[in-house]
Amino acid sequence: MVEIKDTNLLEKYMKKYNINDIFDTPNLPFKLYRYETGEFMNISHPQEDYIKFLVEGTVASDEVDINGNIKRLYEESAFAFSGEVELAGYSFSNHYHEVIDTVYSIELPLKQYRDTLLNDKCFLQYLVKRMSYTIYEATHQLSYLNYNVNERVIYYLKYVSPTHTLSGMESTAKRLQCSRRQLQRAVNQLIDDNIIVKTGWGTYSLTNTLPNT
Repeated sequence: MVEIKDTNLLEKYMKKYNINDIFDTPNLPFKLYRYETGEFMNISHPQEDYIKFLVEGTVASDEVDINGNIKRLYEESAFAFSGEVELAGYSFSNHYHEVIDTVYSIELPLKQYRDTLLNDKCFLQYLVKRMSYTIYEATHQLSYLNYNVNERVIYYLKYVSPTHTLSGMESTAKRLQCSRRQLQRAVNQLIDDNIIVKTGWGTYSLTNTLPNT
């Protein structure tokens, strides 16, 4: 992790995503940081210490269960926000945020600005909208875990994937809580059944023939 002291680049990202419009409080001292692929953002810069706006790149959120197994919860790309749980005084000690593709993140320290943020009405409205969407997404994830692997793939493509595509067998297998072999077997079966189609290298999408789920 390194701080990027290019104020023009910081301002470019701030304007691109209208970050200042999220806050009533003027002149908050945001800083821009870069994280390299393979780095864990919440180790380099502890999540409980900052709110973070992901403005470029991709990060994966992993959970370590009681048996020490790593489960991929989700992946996020720009534009994304993190820090609402920590703002409320909680933290996930068994969660890790791994950089998949070089990340640029705009950040603000919580220690100095927690009270300011908790009294910023515009920011709190933003959090309510974001947390509502998070609950909506979590509901979908809980739903597809009740299905067999074939049904999980279909559910993921229909309701969870923003692009309605599946790519990255390893990361998708972790997200669907199955092995890579199980996922590949399900994909092959769904192709044979004309339910999904290969659209590129390691990329799949649904055909127009969909079973009920």
